[in-house]
Amino acid sequence: GVAICKNAKEIEKAKNSFSSIQGCIFVEEYIDVAYNICVQFGIPFNREVLPEILGFSEQLISNKGEFFGGVVNPTKYIPYFGDIKKVFFEEIFPSIRSFGWYGVGGIDVLIGTNGKFYFIDQNFRMTATFPYVYLSIINKLTMPTISFSGSIECPKSIFEDNIVSL
Repeated sequence: GVAICKNAKEIEKAKNSFSSIQGCIFVEEYIDVAYNICVQFGIPFNREVLPEILGFSEQLISNKGEFFGGVVNPTKYIPYFGDIKKVFFEEIFPSIRSFGWYGVGGIDVLIGTNGKFYFIDQNFRMTATFPYVYLSIINKLTMPTISFSGSIECPKSIFEDNIVSL
């Protein structure tokens, strides 16, 4: 299970909920998120050809951290994206290539309100928003597009306020 704790009271509640668990419990820093993006990339089989960042999508996430989908906006500016790309080319791509992996994938990156960024989830496969990022690359998608999957059980007003309003 996962418990998202933002204060001491929530930490105590989580400690009680997990008190019967045998084994390790991982505690990670809570990140106050300004942007939640999935950076899409391609790594060619031919090692003579450089990997490339294909684009990104902004992720739609519930308050509980559940993935709903993403927004692909070819004109969107994301602060710190240049710094994130630098980490990809200097650290992440060389590491991935050292394992012999190639193909398309995505890595989820959180950008905190403090300006720090965190690489949190590696997807060495085509992700849910990859087709839309690709369509934006070949100029077939020129306006923001929202993709979401699964089902949302909530009143229509909550759906409209949280999804349609985007």
